[in-house]
Order: sequence, then structure tokens, then C-alpha cells
Amino acid sequence: MAFPAFVGRAGGLLVAALGLGACGTTGDTVKKVKIYRLDPAGPRVMAGDPAIDFERRYRLHGALTTEEVAARSGNYYTVFWSVADRSSPVTVRFEYRQAKSGSKVKVIEQTTDQPKASNLTEFQVTGPAFLEDGKVLAWRVLLVRGRETIAARESYLWQ
Repeated sequence: MAFPAFVGRAGGLLVAALGLGACGTTGDTVKKVKIYRLDPAGPRVMAGDPAIDFERRYRLHGALTTEEVAARSGNYYTVFWSVADRSSPVTVRFEYRQAKSGSKVKVIEQTTDQPKASNLTEFQVTGPAFLEDGKVLAWRVLLVRGRETIAARESYLWQ
């Protein structure tokens, strides 16, 4: 009698796994959004991981004056994404809200004419946009083909 119960549970798990596989995605996805906040005026924490300090040095490379450093202060976003159909252009749309601009949604777009299997797009909110309206509080990334949104990812605070 234990055997049929085991088969029943195993069979149920197998059906569930197959069902999830059947739902699947079309291959269009925003895999990850890497966020880096550069605030040279803030406290500099020396991390045990050299990659963290590298990011700061990379973003500030060549900035010699305080004006140049201030112009690079802000939020940097690296979006990793992929699409199954690479035959037509894809627009990566970055929508965001800032601390001092209230609920106003600002937009930055970049179009990739020949997307690859895996893609990387970078956005930055720096310089006057950052200094005047403050840090980014919420964001959303959309992959758009034509007028159709094919994939999206958003921050926890996005509404």
C-alpha cells in the first residue's frame, strides 16, 4: 500500500514539474539589474572585497576636479536581458522616480537594433539630474518591441 502512495506523490510532483515547464517563458526576460550608488560626499567604506572599491574607481576615473566628481555622482544601473527573437530591434526603457521630484516618472530609453542572445544596457542618473532631484527611489525596466512590452522588472517600491 505504501508503494501506490509514493507513486501518487512522485507522479504529482512530476505532473507539477511538467506543468511549470509547459508554462515556460518565451525567452524574453530582464535577468538582473545591478545597481551602484556613487556618493563621493558620503562616507567611504573600505570593503574587504576589491570589486566594490573597483566600481568606485571605475566610475570616477579621470575626474580630477570637485566639479567633475560631482557630475559623476548618482545612480548607475546595468541591465542584463535576453530575447528569443533577435530579428527586430528592442528598446530598453528605464522609468524612475526621484526623491525631490515627487511622483513624476522620468524615462530613459536605449534601442538595440541587433540584439544578441544575452545583452547588457547601462543607464545612469547623474550630474544635474541627480544633484537637483536627488537619489532614485523606485525604478522599472521594460523591454519593448514595437508597441508591445515583452518583459519587465521593477524595484520593490515601484507602483
